[in-house]
Amino acid sequence: MLFFANNAMLWFLAAAAVPLLVHLFARTRPPSAPFSSLRFLRKVVSSTSRARKPKDWLLLFLRTLAVLLFALAVLQPLLISGDGSRSTDSHHVVVLMDRSGSMAASEGARTRFRRGADMGAELLGSLRPASANVIWVDAMPDAVFPELGPNIPFLVDALKRTEPAAESGKLRVAYDQAISQLEAVEGTKEIILISDFQQSAWEDVDLPAVPSIKVTTLAAANGDLDNLAVTALQAVPSSPVIGQQVSIRCQVSNFSEANRRVTLFAEIGGARQSISLDVPAEGSSEAAFPVRFDREGQVALAATIDEDAFSFDDSRYAVVEVSRALKMVLVAAKDSPDAEVIERIALALPWLDCQVVPDLASALADQSADYLFVTNWTGKMADELRARATDGTAVICQPGDKVSSSALATIVGGEWAEGEVYREEQSPQSPFSVRVIAEDHPVFSLFASGEFGSPADARFFQRVRLPTDGFENLPYSAVLNYSDGIPALMVARADVLPVQLWNLPIDATQHTWNGENFVPFFAEFLLNARGAALSSSEGEFAPGMRVAWEPDERYQAESLTLQNDKGEQVAVELVAKGASNELVSVDSPGPGAYRWMSGEVAVNRAVVNFPGGESDLRVLATDEITMGEAVTAREIDTYTALREGVPLWMWLIAGVLLCLLIESVVARWAVAPIEKPSNTPRAA
Repeated sequence: MLFFANNAMLWFLAAAAVPLLVHLFARTRPPSAPFSSLRFLRKVVSSTSRARKPKDWLLLFLRTLAVLLFALAVLQPLLISGDGSRSTDSHHVVVLMDRSGSMAASEGARTRFRRGADMGAELLGSLRPASANVIWVDAMPDAVFPELGPNIPFLVDALKRTEPAAESGKLRVAYDQAISQLEAVEGTKEIILISDFQQSAWEDVDLPAVPSIKVTTLAAANGDLDNLAVTALQAVPSSPVIGQQVSIRCQVSNFSEANRRVTLFAEIGGARQSISLDVPAEGSSEAAFPVRFDREGQVALAATIDEDAFSFDDSRYAVVEVSRALKMVLVAAKDSPDAEVIERIALALPWLDCQVVPDLASALADQSADYLFVTNWTGKMADELRARATDGTAVICQPGDKVSSSALATIVGGEWAEGEVYREEQSPQSPFSVRVIAEDHPVFSLFASGEFGSPADARFFQRVRLPTDGFENLPYSAVLNYSDGIPALMVARADVLPVQLWNLPIDATQHTWNGENFVPFFAEFLLNARGAALSSSEGEFAPGMRVAWEPDERYQAESLTLQNDKGEQVAVELVAKGASNELVSVDSPGPGAYRWMSGEVAVNRAVVNFPGGESDLRVLATDEITMGEAVTAREIDTYTALREGVPLWMWLIAGVLLCLLIESVVARWAVAPIEKPSNTPRAA
């Protein structure tokens, strides 16, 4: 719309009527010409009359238009977008600046973040709102000012000197902060949202509109970028023991429309391995590196691919805790056959310590147990057992004949059809048999060579008949079933709690297992029972968090330091936590491997990984951004000028000159030259 900066001169528009008045009241005087006959007078009058008709009205229009344009130029009109509010009014702006990991992608000489921050600084500098603020959209959104302020140059400087963070952005939290700050002021209000509008992060975003607040979006990305990233790194099992076969699994994802080949490097406790990996378009591939650890303690893992244009996600880190021994608390009568068998197995396994307790309450009170094995479980304290599994303890329950379907459903966290549960016995002449259901399960990997026989070769004379309806829908895998479909051994899937159901007799008189296959099978079952837990790296911190560690009494917290993988020291502070102290990094460190040092010795490790969701650098198209008014980088100058006001007076003056030029041409054409009478006498 138009805005007149010189409203006091509005009366000057009346000057546009002057040419019309002159035209109406002025008399046209024919030019003087000597004549000797009326014939020449008629010719002059006829020519003058023609000049006062259509061509005369065209001259009138041009002269009127010239005066009108000059009058408008005196008023100093400005072309302004929107509702005509200008920076001199009470205009308040909050810039939501996305500084999440994807904004670090480079497009030419600048990153998406730098391009967006420059656009934001240009807007603030040209709009000059009455008050403004900048809120960073990252893992913990925060504002430059606690509330809107008039110091625009400081905000412009903050945009120019801040860099992106290797974090995921919490847009809704930042948006709510912006709404809260704008609702505290009066006037016109606007949110300027600057982001690359990463497709994976924005496609499901639904921000509530506030009628009194205008939203303007600026896209900081030019388009999609191809990218390869290491998106997962874990050890299976996640908490191995010395000498155990461990698989270090690495996943590489391809965020492009073409198949890619990449070299994947794995560093495992200082040893380095590599493999070539073909990654399908818009898909992922996984590689596994087998390893056995020969010492206990923390082992650092790292997976790296060849560096590409976006190097932030080309590496991933993890820490695996290798144990010398694992502790199992067995709930059974002290002199029972079950306790006798398990204790003999523990003596044969150097990494297993077994403690027998007579009641479940005593077992739950021991917080140091790696395993809780409950024999003849009656269904009591199911909620408490599930809580221990939530804390990471592997819970193994052998159902008894008094267990209920509801108790089974509670401990596995699903639904199990109601049905009668009771103990069944068979004679040695017609025993129960079992069959392997999941041959590719890790618990059977040791038996693939045939050296240790097969766990399914044994016969059983006793079992608990469990309901068969509904258990196939549970988040568990039946790895062994009886021949009639009754579950014999059920283990949790990798994405649920480490709860296992062992429906096999342990008493040596109730089965035909021998030590050559039963001991290895039981050992593999225990080792994989913990590996089925939610796989999480010890000491792994999300981007945006501060790295923390609570040292035990062996170390003096004041003497400990934190270093990154380059040996550079990271600033830490001592924070009181109850009766103890916790060491916390002062800032949120970026992706990498870190170690807590006592002198020259690493006593604990931590890792920070680039968020996998930020690796997909494909963005929404401008017409797919549904929030507010979308402005592109190419339109930024025009948009700023329209918001501030585009002066039109120079164009109006040019129009005046053009009208006068055309008027002079028309005037020459409108009045034809009058023939002068010749003095030469005609021949008679």
